[in-house]
Amino acid sequence: MKESLKVKVSEILTSFGYHFVDLKFTGKKQEPCVEILVDSDNGITIDECTEISRKLSEVIDALDYSNFRFNVSSPGIGYPIKHDWQLKKTIGKKVEVRSKVDSQVVKNIGLLINFDLNTIYIKNLKDEEIMIERKNIQNIKEII
Repeated sequence: MKESLKVKVSEILTSFGYHFVDLKFTGKKQEPCVEILVDSDNGITIDECTEISRKLSEVIDALDYSNFRFNVSSPGIGYPIKHDWQLKKTIGKKVEVRSKVDSQVVKNIGLLINFDLNTIYIKNLKDEEIMIERKNIQNIKEII
């Protein structure tokens, strides 16, 4: 049921020109909540989240989630970057990249300067360019 909701929400958000980031079930048993994370290439405002919430409410109710409260918000800084469109808008910003190298987790912090299909390029705090193979990345997120 969760997967069908994700697919439907993603289709609707795409039709409005937004990106679906994630969907989580949270809250207590007496007060369940569907949390929908949405973004765009240019970021997203609170007013846009409110409008998306209104548009999605009918769909969520029709899919038998009428007893759920739901929230629409942006993922925000610190949320894992999972898509290339997120990487594109993060170029020039400070990121933390956790990757696995020889069975050890390595953390690199620096400015994301570029990426391609196989590699992430960051400029670390020592002003050195580091290439990190995407297949080794466990987590990448924007930080302050």
